[in-house]
Amino acid sequence: RAAGGPRSLGLGAALLYAGHSVVLGGLTTNTEILFAPMVVGTFALALWRGPEWPRLLGMGVLIGLALTIKPVVTPEGCLAFALLAWPTLQARRWGRLFAMAGAYLVLCLLPTLLVAGLYALRGEFGDWLESSILAPFQYASEGAPAEVVRHRVSLILLEMHWLFVLPIPALLLRRHLSPVLRHLTWFGFAWFAVAVLAVAVPGHYFDHYFLILLPPLVLLSAVGIFGAATYASPVRGPLLAGGVVVAMMLDPFLFDLRKRIMPGLHLGLPDTPTRIADAIRAEMRPGDVVFVANSQPVIYFLTGSPLPTRFPFPAHLTGAFGDLAGVNMDAELARVLATRPRFIVQDIQHWYGVRPEARALIAASLDAEYEPMAPFGNPHGPVMIHRLREGN
Repeated sequence: RAAGGPRSLGLGAALLYAGHSVVLGGLTTNTEILFAPMVVGTFALALWRGPEWPRLLGMGVLIGLALTIKPVVTPEGCLAFALLAWPTLQARRWGRLFAMAGAYLVLCLLPTLLVAGLYALRGEFGDWLESSILAPFQYASEGAPAEVVRHRVSLILLEMHWLFVLPIPALLLRRHLSPVLRHLTWFGFAWFAVAVLAVAVPGHYFDHYFLILLPPLVLLSAVGIFGAATYASPVRGPLLAGGVVVAMMLDPFLFDLRKRIMPGLHLGLPDTPTRIADAIRAEMRPGDVVFVANSQPVIYFLTGSPLPTRFPFPAHLTGAFGDLAGVNMDAELARVLATRPRFIVQDIQHWYGVRPEARALIAASLDAEYEPMAPFGNPHGPVMIHRLREGN
């Protein structure tokens, strides 16, 4: 809409986004879902017609906030600035260009610097530097093997197949599109290119990383749908395009619904973490502590349990990324288990993702002091609650 496109096109892209955000982990609060509105808002400001400096201010603030969530938005932030600054570059107004670049850089860094300052005031700047600045570089340097990357990318292409097919008409029919739609097509492909870079840089290619591709892909898909429909039927084109959009919106929703029904008809019931938390709360006594070994950390919040560790994300404490925080995670895990939490939550299906040393520590503690409660079924496999035996 900011680029001058029709309202129906914007609504179509929004519906496609809503439908496809139910897959690839989009229903959980993954970082890609959190910063998506900030990135899309930044591009809207970059494309909007109006004074440059107010738009630059808004763009810098939005990208700055997104950077505090995850630094992978950097390529998209750079493209947004390039779009805004292109007329100034064409006019060779070098002083204005460098002033804009400097201001944008400061605005983008400011939220991160404020967070760093808060940690420094608490005397914990070193912890912040290790976990927020150095750890991502180490994480990216330990990328997944090539065969794992090929497998994960292949699955993503299959799961998002329509979003890779629907933009094709936008290219094939570009000469028959209106000038606005042609510009949106080239912009969409430029956005897609930098989004691919953002997905690839961490080197691990987990499903939720590909949520970064959704905004440019749904834009390109909407242009392809409306462009093809209008070319096929100038009169009934918008109606035809609307029907295709609705069908494409429902496709991923029904695919996700099938996975949820497969283990049993749980529709209408609370989700698995809520049911687990309810079962724990029914037996909790004042002062009881829950330890989530490798399941959803939100269980801590839902049960009201005090955190047994300052590393509540299982991938760090018990998973494969324990070396990123600069702390001996085996020692930290042993300390947590030594406090004998009243409940331990174990995701059976994903137990393979716990590193061997952590598996051994947890298994020894469970065998010695805990008894299992009823398992909870969910679309990804059973989750077990272990309760401390009475008298231990």
